[in-house]
Amino acid sequence: MKFVLIEVIEREISTPAFFGTYQEAYDEMVSRVREAFDEEDITFGEPDDCPENGEAAVMETTAYGERHGNNYDWKIFEI
Repeated sequence: MKFVLIEVIEREISTPAFFGTYQEAYDEMVSRVREAFDEEDITFGEPDDCPENGEAAVMETTAYGERHGNNYDWKIFEI
């Protein structure tokens, strides 16, 4: 199995990144979330509420957040 990570920032779809394992894809997704958001503003696991401006949530195969009016979305797909 292989995995692909897709990143979308304000409707701009990034070039997909391919990985040999789920863990590699997940680690890259978390790395990208950490580049965009401050560590204390990241929730790991299903959030209680929708993240507010400046906050992000990271789940098993998805992550999302909003900062400075920009929406960020990440998704891992198994291929």
